[in-house]
Amino acid sequence: MRMPNRDIPRHAETGLVRRVFTRACSPQTACSPSEHALSPLSFGTPRAMIVLLVSSRGLAACGPRVFPGARRIVTHQRLTDRIVMVPTYNEAGTIRPLIDRIREADPRSDILVIDDGSPDRTSDIVRTFSHCDGHVFLIFHPHKAGLGAAYSDGAAWAAEQGYARIAQMDADLSHRPEELPAFWDALEACDLVIGSRFAPGGRAEQRTIPRRIVSYCGTAYARRLLGLDHTDVTSGFRAYSRATAKVMYGRPLQMRGYAFQIETLYRATREGLRVTEIPIQFVERGAGRSKFHAGLALEAVAKLHRLRND
Repeated sequence: MRMPNRDIPRHAETGLVRRVFTRACSPQTACSPSEHALSPLSFGTPRAMIVLLVSSRGLAACGPRVFPGARRIVTHQRLTDRIVMVPTYNEAGTIRPLIDRIREADPRSDILVIDDGSPDRTSDIVRTFSHCDGHVFLIFHPHKAGLGAAYSDGAAWAAEQGYARIAQMDADLSHRPEELPAFWDALEACDLVIGSRFAPGGRAEQRTIPRRIVSYCGTAYARRLLGLDHTDVTSGFRAYSRATAKVMYGRPLQMRGYAFQIETLYRATREGLRVTEIPIQFVERGAGRSKFHAGLALEAVAKLHRLRND
C-alpha cells in the first residue's frame, strides 16, 4: 500500500524528514530481515496506514523499526523522558502559537502532534517545525480516525520510544501550556493527573451556556453511573505514566467522541491507579470551529451503561 505520489516526493525532496514509510506491514505481508520486525504493542486497533514523519535534525544513525500490522516509525534521541501529545484536525490557525508556547513554558519536553488528515494542511505546519526543531514529531492519519484513535496511536508510539511520562492537551489553545510544569510536578506522586475546570481554583472562561450545561450534566451523570470521584471526568488536559498509558489505551476504545476520556479514566480507576486533579484555567478555543456536537453527547449516554457492565 502506498500513499498518493502528490503527498510523498515533496517532503522527501525538501529533506524535512529522514524517512517516510508508506507500505503497511501486516502479518500476511512479508517484511525483509533488514526491517527488524518487532512485536506490536497492544495499544488499541492498528489502522491500515499511519505515517510518522520525523525530522532529520539531531537524529543519531538509526534504521526503521516495524510494528507488524500497524505502522512504521523511525527511532530518535529523546530530549528527556517526557512528551506532550497534541491531536489535531483543522488546527492550522492555532498549532503554530501552541507549539511556540509549549516550547517556552516546557522547553525540556518533546512534542508529538497526531494529525487526523486535516484538510487545512495542519500537518504541513508541523513538518516545518520538525525541520527547525528535532524534538517536534508528527503522526499523520491519511483519513480521519477520531480523537480516541489519535491518542491511542500517540501513546503507543511514546511508550515504545521509552518516554516515562506523557501529557496530552488540546490544540485549540483552550488548554494553557503554561500549566504543564504543574502537571509534571503532580505526576511525581500519582499515576494520572487530570486538569479540572471544576476543582477549587479551576475556571472555564468564555464558554456558552449550552456548553456549560452539557459539561456539568455529563460529568454529574458519569460520576453517578460509574462511581467516579472526580470533578472533571471529560477533561482532555492530562498527564500520566507509561504504565498508565497501557492501562488506558491497551484495549480498543468503545467510544469514538470526547466521552472516551471518561472511558480511559474509568479503566484507570478500576485498576486501582492513583488519580489526582489539579485546577486549570480553561478558555474557549482560539481559532477554528469546535468538533463537539449533540451526537457525541448522545453516544456517551448510550455507551456509559455498557461501559459499566464491561
